[in-house]
Amino acid sequence: MMRKEFTQQTGENTKDYLTRAARIYASICNGTPLEDGTVLKDTISEEERTDFMNYLMGIMNPIIVRVVECESRAAHLTLQVQEILLSRVYEMVLSDFGKFNNYKADSEERYTFESFLKNKIGDIIRNSVAEDQGIGVNRSRMR
Repeated sequence: MMRKEFTQQTGENTKDYLTRAARIYASICNGTPLEDGTVLKDTISEEERTDFMNYLMGIMNPIIVRVVECESRAAHLTLQVQEILLSRVYEMVLSDFGKFNNYKADSEERYTFESFLKNKIGDIIRNSVAEDQGIGVNRSRMR
């Protein structure tokens, strides 16, 4: 059973929820203490962790797919490169989501999840094209 504080509250928009969820995610995955000093990595069960991750990905997945499709069209990527890009974006989200709006929690100015993805997707596109072409990532940066 997932804790109530892990779900999106009534009246809470997606940007606010994902900002709050990023703190929870960082506490679960990296052991970062929450505002009250609790470290969820030590106190949460594996079932609760899995439920939270599934719930969170259910909210983020449509946004991730939409951004990848939009950026793929803008960069004129093939379907094969788009699939590579999507898997790399999922990897980036799993590793970096805890940093989403990390320093903006108290500020009125916060980024949307779309902006977070678009900010990081440029390097991922280059690496995805390099992988599709059989070029090493380091070699793709040489000009």
